[in-house]
Amino acid sequence: MVRKQLTTFIDWYGRQLEWVLSHKLIFSGIVIFLLVMTGVMMKQGIIGKEMMSTGDQESSLNLEYDKTTTVQENNIRTQRVENFILQQPEVATLFSNIAGPSTGIGSLGVGSANIS
Repeated sequence: MVRKQLTTFIDWYGRQLEWVLSHKLIFSGIVIFLLVMTGVMMKQGIIGKEMMSTGDQESSLNLEYDKTTTVQENNIRTQRVENFILQQPEVATLFSNIAGPSTGIGSLGVGSANIS
């Protein structure tokens, strides 16, 4: 199966390379056109100049309450923390996962009422 897919890809790539090498002027024109259009879009502000803004950062905060904490109490406590964080001028967006499924390596995707 993998061998057939690899052969198919190699054949397709060979055809594309053959076309590019036999149509150098057309292909160069396409590349230059795309470069110019990218410059136009950057000048108009449609796309940015950076892949990721240097000021943008993502942070994660995990809250774990006592095992006897209910989902409702977890939600109330976490909302207080959210409100504090959202009052900070540097914060643009916030996402919360109250008692939702955990993620990551070894996770079963099962939530816990006492974790946010």
